[in-house]
Amino acid sequence: DLYRSGVFYRAGRPFEAKSMAEKSLESFDKLELATKGAACTILLALVALESGNFEDACRSCEATIEALGELGNPTLLGQAFFILGEAERSLGNVDNAKRALIKSHELVERISGHLVTEEQKVSPFDNRLVVYEALVDLFLGGNVGYQEEKLVFSFIEKAKSRSLTDLLAFRAYALPATRPGRSRLAEQVRQLREELNWYYRQIDLQESRTEEGAEQGVDALRRHSRRQESRLIQTLAKVQEADKEFSSVQHALTIDLDEIREALPADTTLLEYYIARDTV
Repeated sequence: DLYRSGVFYRAGRPFEAKSMAEKSLESFDKLELATKGAACTILLALVALESGNFEDACRSCEATIEALGELGNPTLLGQAFFILGEAERSLGNVDNAKRALIKSHELVERISGHLVTEEQKVSPFDNRLVVYEALVDLFLGGNVGYQEEKLVFSFIEKAKSRSLTDLLAFRAYALPATRPGRSRLAEQVRQLREELNWYYRQIDLQESRTEEGAEQGVDALRRHSRRQESRLIQTLAKVQEADKEFSSVQHALTIDLDEIREALPADTTLLEYYIARDTV
């Protein structure tokens, strides 16, 4: 039913999507499967958002954020904060919308490329770049000072950089090493990514089991996955020190606006275009 709900949503059939999501949520609540339940409430929030029921969307997102508070799932939390930001904006609460979208952006940045969780497969969100577009559109919708302009510019650069790095992340392992020690670190990054994908899959499988002791097994897997996430972040930091060239295709790195301006020759203008929600 959860999968069918996502399919109905994508097919533009909100009533069926809502019905299936509510049916799934009822079952997941009985089984105490918080992560799966959160996937349902996110779908319900999306349906409410697109139906103009913005307050309902906010409530569904807040319920998701509260339920996931201790589970540390950046994928679902990032989606919940994104929808919350969109709903708050529609209600005219611009400051709340900015806070929620910036939080969503921070969570998106924590998700390393090609770490595929089961929630990502089910979720209607198959494009993380919508977060950057929403931020640019929101910030440039009003009067902004220079510091906010710099922030918006960084969102634009992050969006472009992430599009490229997500495409190159795995291919980069085939590049010849330009610094001593890179091949060893690159292999560690590859192994950690594979292990994390395995943990995410095992968590999903364990959550579907109902026998005694299954919940403790899921908790143990979550602890291990968080440990591996920390190891991956630390290893990527070491890669950045050992080989900036290789690191640049692992992270969505950007250059500050002031640095770009300083690098431009005199009497030179750099004109850059970015399209956010059909607006140049």
